[in-house]
Amino acid sequence: MLEHAYNDYLSLDEVVSRLEQVFGFVNAETRGAAVGADANGNQRCYLTIADSQDHGLAYLLSQFEPDQPLFFGFVSGEHEDAAAPLVERVAKALDYELEEL
Repeated sequence: MLEHAYNDYLSLDEVVSRLEQVFGFVNAETRGAAVGADANGNQRCYLTIADSQDHGLAYLLSQFEPDQPLFFGFVSGEHEDAAAPLVERVAKALDYELEEL
């Protein structure tokens, strides 16, 4: 989980902009029942983050929700190992703190 130290979370546009400066592949998918805009018009989406589209296991998936921490799940230990450096880079790019659950 990544959360901002002062609970001052970034907007989706700012998150995507910062991630695009660090990663070669950032996709904000806004289709589907669990994504779109909330009652206040704030955007929710699924984020895919990697260095390239041909990322193998070195990728991250997260559901972005306004004013919430980012959570990452992994399909296997190998996926977690391959993606661990990306989690640290996301935290640094967003100025969020890493908290393991």
